[in-house]
Amino acid sequence: MRKHLLIIVLFFSLGFVKAQIPIIKSNVADEFKNSSLVYKTFHNKYDLLIAFRTFSGWRIGNTNYIEILAYKNNSWKKILLTYPDNNPSKQTIKKSSLNKIKAKKLMGELESQNFWTLSNDSINMQYLEPQTVVANYAKNDTVFIVANFPHNRISVLDGSSYYFEILQGNNLRSYHTADPEEIAKHFPEVKSRIKFIKSKAAFENALK
Repeated sequence: MRKHLLIIVLFFSLGFVKAQIPIIKSNVADEFKNSSLVYKTFHNKYDLLIAFRTFSGWRIGNTNYIEILAYKNNSWKKILLTYPDNNPSKQTIKKSSLNKIKAKKLMGELESQNFWTLSNDSINMQYLEPQTVVANYAKNDTVFIVANFPHNRISVLDGSSYYFEILQGNNLRSYHTADPEEIAKHFPEVKSRIKFIKSKAAFENALK
């Protein structure tokens, strides 16, 4: 009886983990894939791979870092890929295991933020349509319309840009945006940017 119960528990546990793995659809052209270091290095090596990197205005040294979480055969790996500016082919790859509880938590958080289907256009939006006219009146045969105009673009000096690449088979999704936390203060209405921020935080927490 105990053996049968153990088999049932393992069956549902494995099924749950597999159910957490989403189906990814590309949002980039083949030219982008051909230039992507992540795609060229890890194509068809994992069932799902999420790569993250940061570019900052303040930087020391000439080494690039790409932090990766990858899934295959019911196992998660943390991967750190490093390479010098002048030679991307000279890579160093370090791997370690990722706790399944952390992986499960991350998958749930990313799913709740619609991370797998975010749009670069929406997470980078810095223009909002004018709000509904708040006043419309006539005076001396002239019609006056009073409305709220859209915000101007926000620029951050020496800020940081963030990049995600999600790889599954031949499918590759790429997200990139600059200074989302700061810009979100000025455009809180752009919900996709908030979803990106929360997804980024969940991914960074999973790496700790």
